[in-house]
This record gives sequence, structure tokens and C-alpha cells, in this order.
Amino acid sequence: MDVKAKKIIIRGALKSDIDALLRIEKAAWGEKAATQEMLVSRMMVFPEGFFCATKNGKIQGFAVNEIINYHKHRKQRLSWANLTDNGFLTKSHDSTGDSLYGVSISVPPSVSDKNVAKKLYEYGGKLAIKYRLKKIYLGSRIPSYLKYASKLKVEDYVYGKSSSGRPLDPELALYLKLGLKIEKIIPDFFDDPESLNYGVIVSWSNAFYPFTKRSKKLAELVSNLLKL
Repeated sequence: MDVKAKKIIIRGALKSDIDALLRIEKAAWGEKAATQEMLVSRMMVFPEGFFCATKNGKIQGFAVNEIINYHKHRKQRLSWANLTDNGFLTKSHDSTGDSLYGVSISVPPSVSDKNVAKKLYEYGGKLAIKYRLKKIYLGSRIPSYLKYASKLKVEDYVYGKSSSGRPLDPELALYLKLGLKIEKIIPDFFDDPESLNYGVIVSWSNAFYPFTKRSKKLAELVSNLLKL
């Protein structure tokens, strides 16, 4: 189902989109971009978790998600590669899991409409409600930490605030503004020199879960009623 807000439409990714998706992925992630094989695999493993934000018919960005049992993963070494089967999702997606994991979000720097990323995140919330999942988990980068590392321990940086009361890291600040909470700081979470390879697991709790966990129809109704 398409969701329209401020001329941004969220829709499922299609195989016919693959060339456009690859261009967006490379513009957003450069050398770390997913390959065509990865994108196709993600689309096949969990099609509904792979969706695009379009504006005037043109794809502005896209998001990829999977279902996992997060507490099962916590017993292992947490890393983006382990959580996502090295980006392919074939072995990591678990339809019986209790949480949605945000594998990636790709929005090129050239896209000036900041609502694109916001709408993609919000649609992930609708998906978690529909599938009666307890939480959404994401691995946030902290790309400004490199500038502070000589002065602050990573814990002080992640939980620290500027003189105006804002989180020190702008990317982490975006997640916190959307209502996610810091769960854990993970060393060697992914290859990211700007973050000194740290990742921060952030989470969003599905407030509707206690009411919808036993009713698929109610969960779908609530998800469909929520407007972005």
C-alpha cells in the first residue's frame, strides 16, 4: 500500500527498480555500497521489508529491514555482518523473530528533502506494528566521534550533550529525535573509520504490541490507520 505525505510516497521496491537502487546505494555509501547481488537477495528474502521513498515518481531513497530474534543475537558477538548474514539476509532473517532490524537506509547527499529519511523510518514502525513485533533495532553510526576521540571516551561522547542540550553526534541525534533509545555501544560493529568502527544499537518499542500480539487482524488495522 502506498503511503503519501508531503508528496513523498512509500512503496515496495521492485525488481525493475534495481538500476535506480544501485545508483542511490552507491551515491549514499560509496565504496561500502551493497552489490546488486545483495540488493536482489534482500528483496527476495523479505520483500515487504524493502521499500522506497518516491517523489514525483522518482526514487529518493530506500530502506531494508529484516525480522530477527534480537536476544538470540545478543548471545553472540554483535556486528552488522552477523546480524545481516553479511548483507544478504538469507541466514539472518527469521520470520518467527520478535523484532525488526533496520539493515540499511540509503538516501543520497543530493536529496535535500530531510523528510525522505524520516518517512522511511516511520514506515518501518508501521511494519513492526503490522507484524506484531516488540521492537525495532538499528545500528547507528557515530561519524563525528573521530573529531572527539582524543578528548572523550566513546561512552561520554555517545551519552554526552552539547551546550544547547543536543547529542554530540548528528546521526545519533536523528534517531533519538525519532524516539529511539540507546541500548548498547558496540566496538567493531562495522568498518567505519569516522566512527572508529563503533556502532550504537538504538531501539524503538512498539507500544501497540500488548494489544495486538494475539490478533493479526487488529495489528494490520492499527498499522493501516497510522498516518505518516
